Amino acid sequence: MGLTILSNFQHQVLELFKKSPLNGLKVESLFDLAVNKVQTIASQPRARDFIDLYLVLQTQKDWSLEKLRQKAREKFEMFSGPIQLGQNLLQVKQLQDFPVMLKEIDLPSMQKFFLNEARKLKEKVLK
Repeated sequence: MGLTILSNFQHQVLELFKKSPLNGLKVESLFDLAVNKVQTIASQPRARDFIDLYLVLQTQKDWSLEKLRQKAREKFEMFSGPIQLGQNLLQVKQLQDFPVMLKEIDLPSMQKFFLNEARKLKEKVLK
């Protein structure tokens, strides 16, 4: 049996897409959630954020980490730059705080994906 915790904490951030009603709650768009995951990985990476973002980007082929990173800069006043994000993406190799998974994930493919994204950021920084 899962436990759901509802927080009433509010903070002002730009809403990229209007929230949609779902069972009486206002729910952020998948795009906004993906942008939030990029921000979280840039500041405090956790296994669940890598997994969530990886799964979203596997299903939303027209989205890219770069596009989400740019939108995170718009949405959040204080966003870590490409160097910090790149360093944190490299942490995908040392993840240990995995959530209980209902569906298996191909960990080597996920790691390869984020390591490749870190390389792309390296090229951006060195230009």
